[in-house]
Amino acid sequence: MKKFYLRGFGCLFFIICSLASVQAETINDHSTHHPQTKDTTIKASVPSGIVVADAVNAPSAEELILIAKSEEVTKAASTIKTISLREKMFKELHPASIAFVTSYQQKNEVRLEKIKAKYERQFKLIDNILEKHQLPTNLKYLAIIESEMSNTALSNKGAVGPWQFMATTGRLMGLTINSRRDERKDLAKSTHAAAKYLKSLYNQYNDWLLVIAAYNGGGSRVETAIRKSGSRDFWKLQQYLPAESRNHVKKFIAAQFVLEASDEMIPLLDIRNLSSDELANTEVININGRFKAAVIAKALGMEESTFNLYNPGFDRDVSSKGYKMRIPKDKAGTFNARREDLLYESVQAVIDNNKTVAAEEEKAKFPEAISLPKSKAVVTDRNKAGKRL
Repeated sequence: MKKFYLRGFGCLFFIICSLASVQAETINDHSTHHPQTKDTTIKASVPSGIVVADAVNAPSAEELILIAKSEEVTKAASTIKTISLREKMFKELHPASIAFVTSYQQKNEVRLEKIKAKYERQFKLIDNILEKHQLPTNLKYLAIIESEMSNTALSNKGAVGPWQFMATTGRLMGLTINSRRDERKDLAKSTHAAAKYLKSLYNQYNDWLLVIAAYNGGGSRVETAIRKSGSRDFWKLQQYLPAESRNHVKKFIAAQFVLEASDEMIPLLDIRNLSSDELANTEVININGRFKAAVIAKALGMEESTFNLYNPGFDRDVSSKGYKMRIPKDKAGTFNARREDLLYESVQAVIDNNKTVAAEEEKAKFPEAISLPKSKAVVTDRNKAGKRL
């Protein structure tokens, strides 16, 4: 038995020695063929996409990992910035859209809120897919105005699903559509297809409003409108588009405005007494603090009622959550130059008003004595007493 163990250990020792010899020969051969270089092999933990050009000055594996992570963070930040810039265009309403948005909001706000609540989980799925395609998440509202998020929606023209794809376009975007299977009804797959299609349209027009118009009416109609109007501005070429496509774009703007309403978004303007030229010739200034509409209006030479047409709910909202104040462009310089003084005057006006209100309330608590008219009996008795004297 002892001999058996000794033979076993002897074989194992022989194998180890052989392997060491082979490794030494391999190293010697490598040195012979490349006498001027060192081993530049990078450990498996280092990202495979990084190539070391100069082995002598090559960074360590840890440094390479940090570089790779830094590049990933920079790329992610760039993507977020791109999405943020694209979404910014929806944060303010064009004057030409305000009347439509106001009417649409009054008629559809309750219905839209119900749809948003009902499909909250589906909207999160859409957001994730749009972000993967580096598209603004606002585009999810296109599915609302297309189909109200219904997977079984069917248009008169044969468009199907939440994104209302025609069969031809759906197949071009990679969807399977046949008698047994229709992926237009699959929310995830149809959203990927819609993202591809929207991205291709944006690469063509570089304008999201034109993208929405083309999504609805087709690229050829948008091209015709561009040619006839001589402009690529939706608000200038819209009259050359079919009414359905024009309204489709405005519905998208309105739905997004209603469902994404936040402190960052400007309020709807009261346009009843303002002309389109007045609306277009305005500037937006972000302000915070206890500003008063009356003080600003007086300083700018405006009637307070006119200022409030541009800035509804100003006194109510400005001190609590800030305000995107709109004023005529030619008055913006005056406001900016006197901004601090106007804030001081506004605060002083608030203080004075509070004092007046307090004094009136105090006066109401302790009214002046009231002299009641004397009764006829008392007067007669006094007269008789006088005669006796």
